[in-house]
Amino acid sequence: MLGLRSLAIFPQVWYHAGKGWWMKMNERLLTFDPELASLLRMEETRQEDTLDMMASESIQDDLTLQLGCSAFAGKTAVGLPGKQRLLGSDVIDQLEKLAARRASELFGAEHANMLPYSGTVANLCVYDGLLSPGDRVLALDPEHGSHASHGRRAHISSRIYDFIHFGVDENTQLVDYHALDCLAREVKPKLLLVGSSSYPRLFDYARLAQIAREVGACLMADIAHTTGLVAAGVIPSPVPHAHVVTASCTKTMCGAHTGFILCKNEVADRVDRGVYPGVLASMHPQTIAQTAWAMQKAATPAFRDEMKRLLQNTKSLCTALIRRGIPLLTGGSDCHMLVIDLRKTGVDGVTLGNRLSEIGIWVNSKNVPHDKSPLPMGIRLGCTVATQRGMGKDEMEAIADLIARAARGFDETERDALREEVAALCRAFPTKKEG
Repeated sequence: MLGLRSLAIFPQVWYHAGKGWWMKMNERLLTFDPELASLLRMEETRQEDTLDMMASESIQDDLTLQLGCSAFAGKTAVGLPGKQRLLGSDVIDQLEKLAARRASELFGAEHANMLPYSGTVANLCVYDGLLSPGDRVLALDPEHGSHASHGRRAHISSRIYDFIHFGVDENTQLVDYHALDCLAREVKPKLLLVGSSSYPRLFDYARLAQIAREVGACLMADIAHTTGLVAAGVIPSPVPHAHVVTASCTKTMCGAHTGFILCKNEVADRVDRGVYPGVLASMHPQTIAQTAWAMQKAATPAFRDEMKRLLQNTKSLCTALIRRGIPLLTGGSDCHMLVIDLRKTGVDGVTLGNRLSEIGIWVNSKNVPHDKSPLPMGIRLGCTVATQRGMGKDEMEAIADLIARAARGFDETERDALREEVAALCRAFPTKKEG
């Protein structure tokens, strides 16, 4: 991986190795901070030599990295576009407007705010703009596949607002829209919120908008995980239906660790006030620049093709796992992620996650909705990084086989053999960083 390739103060020495770009460690960094240099090299090696199947992660290209360490990082900006409070912000104003214009055009949104630092921060900004403390929010239960910022008990959102949660059906593991409709009529929320952290199916945004209208609620959609898929037009967009949409540049958008908000004009002023001065003070111009580039890249045929391959790879991995007797929540996936249901396999999510990490595959455990086991009985997988590395159907078969063998367990010799298979797969598909 190319973690320091963009640091202009350190002259880099590059060479081409096979299909990937590799960096020769800069002598200045080794001289002045060998501890930091060592950690960086270790992380670069980990990412290059192991297989990242985390649904929340992606590979950032070299232009994204360069913009994060550019002159934009040296400017403090305070305020909304056109209303900066600090002098010397003329260029930053243009930058924010550029990013917002590109986002609005890409997603077909009436208004965009590019200032939030992450998807979670974007959610808090929307809450602050549209709600008052104690207002009622009806949201998908974080234990059933949504995000902690959607009112999980330990999260600050649940201490400020009155979150009531709906779940998925115990048998199908799908959202029951009839039950949701009945609950919405009963509790009359001010905000109806849907979003997924581990729910692998699409939402019926038209139906959700109808429910919200009938109870007088605003509809909010958190698409942090599926932002890139929506941008590419390969899955349906909530933008025509929702009053406000929060998004992340990090996951399927394959950009910087930052967030943004799309909304209708009727709530734009309130959303903007929720961002500033509601939640944020100074902004991060460097991540806004990275987001502007992400929007430009996401509008290209190449990005759309990559998102199509991502969907194909996810479906291929689902099919391959099911063929090997490994059940999945909801029986499959409509996006970039899937969740293995381990309740009948004899292994829990923590144990399987640890086994996979021993052989160089990174995943995370998840609770299965309605399950009362003391340990998580699910494993969440994502195919974004594997797709970015150029892997396809054959590699999804190989990955499914590795997971199935890890689920059965292995001794030390078998573990070493599996680890080498993963390493060989990674060597055949090195990370690519070109912008």
